Amino acid sequence: MNIANRLTFLRVLLIPIYILLFLADFSGHYFYALAVYALASFTDFLDGYLARSRNLVSTFGKFADPLADKMLVTAALLCFMLIGRINLWIVFLILFREFAVTGLRAAVAAEGVVLAAGKSGKLKTVIQMIGLIYLHVEIGLRLSSTLVGDVFIWLMLLLTVASGVEYFYKNRKKISIK
Repeated sequence: MNIANRLTFLRVLLIPIYILLFLADFSGHYFYALAVYALASFTDFLDGYLARSRNLVSTFGKFADPLADKMLVTAALLCFMLIGRINLWIVFLILFREFAVTGLRAAVAAEGVVLAAGKSGKLKTVIQMIGLIYLHVEIGLRLSSTLVGDVFIWLMLLLTVASGVEYFYKNRKKISIK
């Protein structure tokens, strides 16, 4: 397993630690959760950089990296939904897109086709990670819902839906329904 794939695996291992810290009840727990979330998010950047710069791109990485991203974002969204900061229907739409894209990837992979993440999907991931970092700071400082936080939530939703539509459109010829 190369270093890029190890970083992806580390990101997955950090998710339960993140959830435990987010849901814990001690002073500063949201900031500890934020630190773990930020570290996990950084591994996403770093594994992608290392994979491309050192020619370590692998089929495993093409599947595992976006899946690890989805798992991390899902954990954070569900935590924020649990405390009432993000509405259920927004979380549902974001997760619907994530599962639909993952399902498409799995379906075409069965036919030997690997679909890598597109640029709009990568932008969506970056905005999700930054937006979720901001929301951690917002709740850690005990700010009531802020306009900036609301804008990030709407941006996450819009980019998620738009990148999902684009992903299915760009790959429509690779989808065969038999």
